[in-house]
Amino acid sequence: MTVAIYHEDLAYIHHVGFRAFALDAAPGVLGALSGAGIRDGLVVDLGCGSGLWLRELLKAGYDGLGVDSSPDFVALARETAPDAEVVVSSVYDVALPPCAAVTAISEVLCYRVPDDPDPPPVAGLFRRVHDALRPGGLFAFDIIERAGEPMAYRTWRAGDDWAVLIEVTEDRTRHTLARDHIAFRRIDGGYRRSQARHLQHLFTREQIDAELRAAGFMVETGRRYGAFELPPRRVAFIARKSSA
Repeated sequence: MTVAIYHEDLAYIHHVGFRAFALDAAPGVLGALSGAGIRDGLVVDLGCGSGLWLRELLKAGYDGLGVDSSPDFVALARETAPDAEVVVSSVYDVALPPCAAVTAISEVLCYRVPDDPDPPPVAGLFRRVHDALRPGGLFAFDIIERAGEPMAYRTWRAGDDWAVLIEVTEDRTRHTLARDHIAFRRIDGGYRRSQARHLQHLFTREQIDAELRAAGFMVETGRRYGAFELPPRRVAFIARKSSA
């Protein structure tokens, strides 16, 4: 099921104002690919957003396929990384082609479909990723884990032609994290207001590790991509398919 949770204004704001995560993570993820002996081939980026990481992949000599459920993000990604193929699809529904690596950077796999009582179906995705990868292929992604103090705060950020207010609340009973956004973007001399709720499922590190191993992966975990340290409660997974 494809549900777009980033519409035009919030997609634009994320592209111009929240690009640091993708760009700061890029050298570390490229290092993981190179360290695994993957220096070319197709990399599928699940939840590609506006295509910033896709662009880094292309610059490094890889072929890129981006997948995102937001048509507005896909339009931006096609501008940002014009030599990549980018498609509109849920990351859980997309047909995965044979590939050298799969990535899902910035807690992509945590996003829940609004009003769906079930957590994201990661086990099935992990099996499909394993099947699509060539021997020795790599699957790199990160999650927000279910650990530590509950998140509850308000924050804001602004640029020359936009502003966004964000309220974060965590439900320990449902294992979910909600981010409520109110966005303002300057359009035709005025400001357009929009709002959106993003709901994410909080997995445990042990859950994800076990599901990856059940799918056939060898797994390493950490709190950084190379030199880039992830924000609190984020965990990076580098899962590798056997080369045998």
